Amino acid sequence: MTGRTHHRGDDHPFRADRRGQAIQVGAVLLLAAIVISLATYQAFVVPQENREVEFDHSKQVADQLSELRSDLLATGLDGSNRATTVQLGVRYPSRLFAINPGPAVGSLRTVGTTDDAINVSVLNATTGGETGDFWNGTTHNLTTGALVYDPDYSRYRTAPRVIYENSVLYASRDQGNATLSGQRLVRDDRITLVTLNGSLGASRTGALTVDLQPASAAVRTVDVRAPDADSNVTVTVPTLLSEDRWDDLLAAERVGSGGHVTEVAVEAVPNRRFDRLRVELAKGQGYDLRLARVGVGSGVENPGPAYLTNVSATPTAFEGETARVVVEVRDRFDNPVSGVTLRAATDRGDSALQSSTATSDADGRAAFTYEAPDSLGSDGTDSVDVSFAVDPASGTFDATTPRNVSVPVTLRSAGGEDVPYQVEWQDPSGQPGVDQPCSADQCLIDGTESETVTLTMATDPTVGGADVRYAVNDTTVGTVQRATGETDANGRNQTVLEVDRNGGLRVYTWSGAAGDALQLNVTGFNGFSSVDATSILPYGNEQVQLIAFTPNADLPSGESVTVDLSAAQRSSPRQVEYGSAGASVSQGGGSAGFNAQNSDSATVVYTPPSGGLAQGQTAVVRITSIRAGTPSNQNGPYTVSISRSDGNSVGTPFDVAVDTGTSELRSLSASDLTQGESSTTQTISFTPDTDLNGDEVVTIDLSDPQDGTGGNQQVDYTNGGASVAGGSPGSVNLNQQNANNVTLNYVTPDSGVSAGTTITVEFTGVQTGSGSGARGTYTVGFSREDADTRSTTFEVTNPGGGGGGPPGGGGPP
Repeated sequence: MTGRTHHRGDDHPFRADRRGQAIQVGAVLLLAAIVISLATYQAFVVPQENREVEFDHSKQVADQLSELRSDLLATGLDGSNRATTVQLGVRYPSRLFAINPGPAVGSLRTVGTTDDAINVSVLNATTGGETGDFWNGTTHNLTTGALVYDPDYSRYRTAPRVIYENSVLYASRDQGNATLSGQRLVRDDRITLVTLNGSLGASRTGALTVDLQPASAAVRTVDVRAPDADSNVTVTVPTLLSEDRWDDLLAAERVGSGGHVTEVAVEAVPNRRFDRLRVELAKGQGYDLRLARVGVGSGVENPGPAYLTNVSATPTAFEGETARVVVEVRDRFDNPVSGVTLRAATDRGDSALQSSTATSDADGRAAFTYEAPDSLGSDGTDSVDVSFAVDPASGTFDATTPRNVSVPVTLRSAGGEDVPYQVEWQDPSGQPGVDQPCSADQCLIDGTESETVTLTMATDPTVGGADVRYAVNDTTVGTVQRATGETDANGRNQTVLEVDRNGGLRVYTWSGAAGDALQLNVTGFNGFSSVDATSILPYGNEQVQLIAFTPNADLPSGESVTVDLSAAQRSSPRQVEYGSAGASVSQGGGSAGFNAQNSDSATVVYTPPSGGLAQGQTAVVRITSIRAGTPSNQNGPYTVSISRSDGNSVGTPFDVAVDTGTSELRSLSASDLTQGESSTTQTISFTPDTDLNGDEVVTIDLSDPQDGTGGNQQVDYTNGGASVAGGSPGSVNLNQQNANNVTLNYVTPDSGVSAGTTITVEFTGVQTGSGSGARGTYTVGFSREDADTRSTTFEVTNPGGGGGGPPGGGGPP
């Protein structure tokens, strides 16, 4: 045998090798680590990330509900149907190794709209004329309610409920309520009540489109006042907000702040979910009252006819002649009602109507043609009784009830040979616009040449110092500037007729027991089928305003249109300052420029292109570099007068305020800030509903939070800078940056910006005060040059406050 050493275990060489056990243990430990990591991720990271998703969704919904609020108010005021989308719930992002809860569901519902006890009320309001039969000082109740959004998140359990009521949007938590908008109930001497009607209830993860229907649009305004010197016009509304919140919302309208509100009180209503806000207004003052109803969801009720009113001047008819009587049917919101059948009769047995029935048109108006008696021994009176409730000829007619109206008619005898003197119209030929010659009884007036005609009457034989009266049979075609006069030494007197549209018109004059009638036919009356002026923001410099007009007849080359802005122009204290403004034409061709710019007046003249401006073609004048004063200096709305050199003039209003009309902007947002920041960044964003044209301007106003005066500082932007961010197209220019006011202009690129594109602006170097006065809700205003204004809000919060998200408080409704 060879001398080989034999080791124990050589027959089993791997039995003692333990290296495989280490690998198995490592795998088990790795698996355990993975399981622990996944468990930790599932238990801590996923909930936190989901909470952030819910937090962002909560802010998104608040922005969408702010848009819904603006659309709801606009629908009530202009009568346009609108639809607003609200993303009620949210889905969580997909995760490969983690489990999400089910999608979060949100709900949006109406509250109180089906309860007749939930109503706004107007007390102690009276007015004159036939409308005074309805507004006679008694209490008027109009049902309304609230819109409530409720989230059901899995992690963000302190998310606020968002509520809309009485023009105000606010966030509600158990700790209290925080307003997300201002109020529109009372502004200066205007009362605006937009009520809710219908039933809406939706709960889902996805988006909900809320259709807004103008059940009664506020197209009429009634001037109301208290019935006596010792009472106040008072408005009450159902509310879930506290008295302190309403005090803040109405602070600028208090008498001490230059407004008309004398008292604000919130009173509990037993066994009701809503309290009642009472707003008393100053005595001895008239107020413009606008009422509207907006429908949401199903069961929307259009209010029926409530009262009749006379909208024409007292008609006059000579014997054997006719006169036009016009009445208007209105609902309890003072707005026109169409399709209502009216019946009418005359008081005298020898007079008649061409038709005893008529149906109200789209403007709620119905016209009756009155036929005077063939023979009158002397002057007299008659009445046309109209009703939608009874037959006036039945003997049950009561003129003092709101559903009936009695229109007086003045009757004039034509006189005869036995009267002391005769009265005759003189031939108005030879004046601009009056075709020559006039016949004995008729003249043709060309409205393209003149809107006024001087008419002369004379007595035969000559009688000086005799009383003279004038009247027309259709005030929609023309009116006399002066209805009375006295003959001079030559037995003559004059009045001026103002014509408003094409049509036939009888003009009467009489003196003593004699009179005469002249038939005028107005043609070629040039005007506008539509006019518009966009609203602007208070505070802002370098703002842009568009004035649009569409002629109802061709505007030839060589003619012009004058745009008079003087009603708004005032330099000290500043309302709107056009002194350094420029004018150009952005649509329709032609040119425009200022021909008057001083402290009290501002006018722009538009000249059409060489081919003229065709009927139905819209021209838009763009006015730039406008400066506006503070809200306390405003006295709007202001009327822009637009007149044709070859025709007539019309007016259109605009305002200097946030949240006016239709802004065509949505998803407005401004990021919240915290106290005590020495230099932070605020993000502001908006999305246009329609395309923004090249070089179009959107003004953003930060003057509400701006306070660079030191001390109890709010927010100070004076040391900061602004720029577009997030890949947004266009540029930003700071046009005002001082201790009190900060505004900036976003300008689109030459190619414009498509609808739906979100524009983000970053403002860097923002400072916030450290004192308690810095905390609060602030408004950011937006003004698109080819539309009106909108706003959003942001919060300055205590850095130790916790919670985050849209502020709020208060119990559930």
